[in-house]
Amino acid sequence: MNQKNKVLHENIVLIVLYIFSHGIILLNDGLYWDDWALKLQGSKRIIDLYLQQGTVWAGYIHSFLFRFSNPFLLYRLIVLFAYGISVFLFDRILSKVTNIDKTSRFFLVAFFAFLPLNSARITLICLPYAICNLVFFCGSFFLVKYLEKPKLILRMLAICMFFFSFFTQSLLVFYSIPFLLILYKNRSRINTAKSFFFNLFRYIDFVFLPFFFWILKKTFWNPYGIYSGYLSFRTKTIIKSPLLLIETFNASFFGVLDASFLGFSSLILVITVCVVYFLRSNPSFVLKDSVLQNKRELFFYLLFGIIAFFFGALAYNVLGIVPADVHFDSRHQLLLPIGASFMLFYSCLSFSRFLNLPRKAIQFALWLLIVLFINQNLQYYIQYQKDWFKQVSIVENIKNSEIFEKNTTFLFRDEYKALNINERAYFVYEFTGWMKEAFSDETRFGVDENNYSSTTDIEYYIKKYGSSYLLSDYVMAPPDYLVIIQKGTYDVDSIWSFFHLNYLKLFDRVSFMERVSRIVKLNYQKIESGDWE
Repeated sequence: MNQKNKVLHENIVLIVLYIFSHGIILLNDGLYWDDWALKLQGSKRIIDLYLQQGTVWAGYIHSFLFRFSNPFLLYRLIVLFAYGISVFLFDRILSKVTNIDKTSRFFLVAFFAFLPLNSARITLICLPYAICNLVFFCGSFFLVKYLEKPKLILRMLAICMFFFSFFTQSLLVFYSIPFLLILYKNRSRINTAKSFFFNLFRYIDFVFLPFFFWILKKTFWNPYGIYSGYLSFRTKTIIKSPLLLIETFNASFFGVLDASFLGFSSLILVITVCVVYFLRSNPSFVLKDSVLQNKRELFFYLLFGIIAFFFGALAYNVLGIVPADVHFDSRHQLLLPIGASFMLFYSCLSFSRFLNLPRKAIQFALWLLIVLFINQNLQYYIQYQKDWFKQVSIVENIKNSEIFEKNTTFLFRDEYKALNINERAYFVYEFTGWMKEAFSDETRFGVDENNYSSTTDIEYYIKKYGSSYLLSDYVMAPPDYLVIIQKGTYDVDSIWSFFHLNYLKLFDRVSFMERVSRIVKLNYQKIESGDWE
């Protein structure tokens, strides 16, 4: 097989696996978290909210996409392609800046593509992160091309791409990685402190770029209104960041591996054996002995993985955030795949070298990890779809309820969290979103009973968020009813009913709505005066 065909074969395998792992998001037309506010706000409100956040361009993109009859498919197509192109660019960057062999590079790129991180990419509200992430990789690619063949146009493209990507603020910290790349590519010219600063001066525009962006952001795009203080550094969180970094390693590296191995089954084993057998004769997927023997290289790339993971996590840790797959927090795992893929791959190779394992054994283990990761991604996306089916069921029950029609203030107790992604709790704007979807007005308020103590809580939401939480016409009042969400008569837990429901959604909408309305049932308890003070 010639070189061109080898590369083509590798790319085909990656594309097929990528579509199999992430393509299922195209079937999802669901709303999660802030998505409800996006869908039901209207263009003017959306643009105003993003203007307050300092990223008005994202508001215009959301507003534009919601002009189409099926914005959900467009959103998820863009996300699928944005992360997919980032995978391709990551491969091209590795091929240009390292001496990593093709097989090792394939496994690194595969881990980068399939590690079950950032499952929140499926949400509409996270589209700007996908765009900025892609633009950042484009900037990194143009930077690499410039370092290979210095042309002004490549330098300008890299600068512009990096600048725009910084609208996802965490990329300001992660920019340390491409900057380290500049130093790495110029390492032969740096042998004294003087030569270091001289080379630094040669890239003075790259050095000052994040500071220039930060000044402009603070001057023209500083968050205000309901986003005042949004993503601000605080001394307390900066001091705690080392502890949060340890938590991140535990939650988003070891925790991800734990979750993936929980999906191990005889079927996973059979699939892995089939994949290894099918690709056994292709040298592009066979590890070379020299890779395992180079102790210095193993250590260097493992160290790079730790550093990359560190910067990807630090961007959130300094804000007091631990990237983890809890509630909506997996969106904070955006920058972890590079570091995690290097750490995992070179840990496997180092472990294999230490135990003197056969090369075929480590190859099988690497493929097993890939299959486990793809399986975990599918499990996440299936759970997101079940979460959405449950929400549709709740909306249908609300729509047909006289209690909801005649009252305005509700507390909710969810006793059927098995269908919720990560067994999450719902947020205020999801409750208000359901009720606006059912009655086409903003006169009702809902909150989880665990987040309510008195009408002061309602007053807080009205004053701080108001129309952004779909409360523009709501008149504050004590809770009228406690709404208990319970399991209904239609079981969507089984794999057969899940896929059957998806089939009906596409080809028999009436039968779909009849079945989905029975997923949950709502029970009501009248709240008497004084029950909730």
